[in-house]
Amino acid sequence: MLRSTAPLLALALALAACTPASGDTDGEDTDTAAATDSDGETDTDTDGETDGDVCPAEDESLTVSFSVDYGAWTVIDEGDGNGGGASLDVAATCTVASFIPFAGELDVILDCTDLGGSEATIAIAAVAPADLHVTLPVGETVLLDAGWHGVGHHVSGGEWFAIHDAAREHLLFAGISYDSYSAAAANFDPLSVDTVDGVCPSPCPDNLCDPNDSAPERLTFRFTHSEGAEVVITDAGRGLLSGGARDYDIVLHRARQYYCLNCSSDYKLLIGSAPQG
Repeated sequence: MLRSTAPLLALALALAACTPASGDTDGEDTDTAAATDSDGETDTDTDGETDGDVCPAEDESLTVSFSVDYGAWTVIDEGDGNGGGASLDVAATCTVASFIPFAGELDVILDCTDLGGSEATIAIAAVAPADLHVTLPVGETVLLDAGWHGVGHHVSGGEWFAIHDAAREHLLFAGISYDSYSAAAANFDPLSVDTVDGVCPSPCPDNLCDPNDSAPERLTFRFTHSEGAEVVITDAGRGLLSGGARDYDIVLHRARQYYCLNCSSDYKLLIGSAPQG
């Protein structure tokens, strides 16, 4: 049985300074001058710099976490032999066997069949604010997309998941606990996710870092529904937007870019949704 693990920041091999970048490393820590997303996606800032905006204070009460147990489904990709790490990617049609929210803990059981016809029972255990807006229709069909990636050389382990209704009109429940967000966010339709630069100060003024410092930059995202509603949320923040007759509750527990000793990123969030009213 494969039990996925929370991401760990990979230690850099050198103390060389890194030039700040808003890019998402998509599972690879890098010592290059610009952190890039290796899956080919581009994380964009839709309105440029936001000089003059105030960096919001951190809300220390906003803590989220989750783990996914894939049951009979085991690791599919053992890695490239060069430290790339093992991985498991899932696209499945599932029945919601159980959904139990209680005092900030959410337990979900899904009976799933993947595209190749293989079957497995998948369990998701999450911790979130007790008032998170989220409902899953027990007994009904949903679509699951998920990814798990093990620890490798210069690769931090992590995972993400996204549960949609059977028609894929609504995102019901989703999460990221990884050093990348773009590959996961591509499955968050009808929500799109873009970076917003300049909200919080960089720890490396003039692109110069103290090589003995590992201070992070707190990042900001804009979440936009396909109908046009949007909300801007900074690391350790929470926001709500509405679209398609649903309310989307987004808890961005962690969104940080590390430079200098650790040229890496750290993203942790949960998204829940529920019908309006």
